[in-house]
Amino acid sequence: MMTNNAHMFYLDGQYGCALQAACYLENTEIVKLLLEHKADPNAQGGYYGSALQAACMKGNTDLAKLLLKHKADPNTQVAGYGCVLQAACFKENINIVKLLLEHKADPDAQGGYCGCALQAACIKGNTDLVKLLLEHKADPNIQGGGYGCALQAACLKENINIVNLLLEHKADPNTQGGEYGCALQAACYRNNTDVVKLLLEYGADPNVQGT
Repeated sequence: MMTNNAHMFYLDGQYGCALQAACYLENTEIVKLLLEHKADPNAQGGYYGSALQAACMKGNTDLAKLLLKHKADPNTQVAGYGCVLQAACFKENINIVKLLLEHKADPDAQGGYCGCALQAACIKGNTDLVKLLLEHKADPNIQGGGYGCALQAACLKENINIVNLLLEHKADPNTQGGEYGCALQAACYRNNTDVVKLLLEYGADPNVQGT
């Protein structure tokens, strides 16, 4: 039985609050109990940043659905992956990604390790996720993250199908930034002739200098 003195909102410790801890342990019964007693699904803090991100990182679609049903905000900015959509893409859980997009998660939310959800999907080399995000109007030219943009990440991962998909959706082959300076430099670093040819066909400038 939960007493009135239970600190279910207490934002301290490894998981920030009781709800996040329960999501990490994937204990649906306890999560339901906490939510019934008005635990805040949008409380921030702890290792995962929020209960929803903990559920997404664990790949638990049912818990994510439950939290969203109780008004968890899929666009809350959190530590680590910046937002839950980026976390779900990095974990390659397409069902959770679809669920978040259905609940109006912003495909262009920026921040976190990967810069944005699309770059996370490119880093993982997941063509289906890239297609899904682009279908939901993700901007292929968002800059940020370790590789500067989604196209550079795809070139570094040598996924020519994703590179082609991004270019078809107007990704700029001359965007500068990131670890390798530009997409063409990343493709050359990987010694991938086919990707280099494709970038040049789409107007990549061989004289672009990385920042």
